[in-house]
Amino acid sequence: MRAESKPSFYEINCISSLKSLYGDYDALISAWEALLDESAGQEPLRRAIASAHFAKHERRWSLLSQSELRRIVGLMEANLRDNPGEERDLRMWFEAYRRLPEFTYLEAIDRLEAWVSRAEALDAHYYLYILHFLLWRSGIERNQQKILYHLERCSDLAVGRRGHSYEWLGTAPEWCPLIHHLDLGEFDRKKRFSLVSGKVLCEV
Repeated sequence: MRAESKPSFYEINCISSLKSLYGDYDALISAWEALLDESAGQEPLRRAIASAHFAKHERRWSLLSQSELRRIVGLMEANLRDNPGEERDLRMWFEAYRRLPEFTYLEAIDRLEAWVSRAEALDAHYYLYILHFLLWRSGIERNQQKILYHLERCSDLAVGRRGHSYEWLGTAPEWCPLIHHLDLGEFDRKKRFSLVSGKVLCEV
């Protein structure tokens, strides 16, 4: 439920207890899925199922299958229909959606801009900066104003935070060539590059 933030000691204990109780995440997910139609407050339950899929794969998006990613997208879209401004659901929706071949910049930017219109969220500006940069890089967008605007908002909102890049530019997937920092290979500090499966990546 805390997206990609570092799990707390309490969260780790809860996850360990749930795994001990149910034996594995698959049983936990199945049990919660069965409750969906019966539960009155489905929003937290949908989020919990999505989070369980994520936690099942060591909290690394690259390890999830496309069917799991699509399930998370569906769950988060259902939540966003009920509550369009919920940042946790928007963040999880985007992380899953951008890894699917049906990804479109139009839909992703539309949801992220709706997020920004409700709250000046650093994550929303960060990913809007990245998406507009990718569109500019591919020649679809010619004006750099949106790139610079969201980059400036990131700088303004990141005061006091460490300058760490969570996303790197790669060669795949074709529709949204981003690589999460947890999936990088060994980092060459002299060249400021990392290698993943022989593909050179650079910081976004």
